[in-house]
Amino acid sequence: MILGCFDGSLHGWSVDASASGNAKLRLDFAIKAHLSCTKALACVRGRHTKKGKQTPTLLVSGGRDETINVFDLARQKQVNELHFHQESVSALAFVNHEFLLSGSVDGNLVLWRVAGWELVKELKGHKAGPVTSLGVHPSGTLAISTSRDNSLRMWDLQEGRGASRMLLSAFKELGAVQWDRKGKSYGLVADDKTVLVFHVANSTGEADLRVDHNRRVNALQFCRLRDGSRVLATASDDGVLRFFHLETGEILHQVDCGDGRLRTLNLASICSFDHEYKGALFDLCVVGTSKGGVQIWDVEKTHSKLLCKAQCRSSAHVVCALFRDSLEACDAELKTSVGDQDEVHESEGSEEKDKLKRKTRAKKSAVVSRKKRRK
Repeated sequence: MILGCFDGSLHGWSVDASASGNAKLRLDFAIKAHLSCTKALACVRGRHTKKGKQTPTLLVSGGRDETINVFDLARQKQVNELHFHQESVSALAFVNHEFLLSGSVDGNLVLWRVAGWELVKELKGHKAGPVTSLGVHPSGTLAISTSRDNSLRMWDLQEGRGASRMLLSAFKELGAVQWDRKGKSYGLVADDKTVLVFHVANSTGEADLRVDHNRRVNALQFCRLRDGSRVLATASDDGVLRFFHLETGEILHQVDCGDGRLRTLNLASICSFDHEYKGALFDLCVVGTSKGGVQIWDVEKTHSKLLCKAQCRSSAHVVCALFRDSLEACDAELKTSVGDQDEVHESEGSEEKDKLKRKTRAKKSAVVSRKKRRK
């Protein structure tokens, strides 16, 4: 788990979870990454290339000092520094293992190639306001960017161009955006206190679900429970973690974290050891607070249980965070989903092939019979 703090530092924590449900947090490193506030984080794990080489697990951080720093997590060492943006780097997101998207307060959205860290293309679209958040579809083919110009833009990452633009005229600015793991829907924060959920095919500007809050919402997630159902989780300035039904928007339950404002909310996917749901994957909620605290919550439909908490230090107000291992669960679930679709397409394709073969055989037999009649 990586935390970016207001003083420009990065804190790396390991989470040790046991079958009994207990969890412990251990501080692995703390480094000074930026001259001022750390604004955004993104991480991509290493992989084996076709040539048999292992690429490093990379962490990138963006700050108010206009720089993007690249770290090798295994060596806990900075390996590169990227310069392009003229104002604070406000959003970062990896596109599979090949590219990095970066957005800034000056409205620029830039695509970088990870191999060699070459600037590939500047995606132009947000002119009237800063880029506030980025969300890359689990397939890596699409990305969403939000801005304070009250527009939501969809980007075709295969072509490197804008795919669509949705103007939410009822709101002045849009904030944090988050895809669900299967990429079928996404949620975003509008005007600080409203959470909107859209199905991916929805381009009308009317949300499929709307949830209003009394205080500013800083983060949201689509949380998976032990029974396979999903809930919408939000973290807000009143220090309360809330869970909503994804269809009706009804609040299921809420917990007061009691440690200042909730600045970040991430998911940690683990395997259930419960007898009823043994082997099922579910999510823990990891929150970061304005007082430098970290808390991990075990979520059920009707209640949540605090597993563990830790403190960075009194001056390290958490601004952004990510949970690295949850990326693996996201990839696994996406592959399963895509695999199911492929099986459907394959079965449909085989049926079409059989029909074509039957038609071909019928035509051949008709030709043969005509020849025989002529003879």
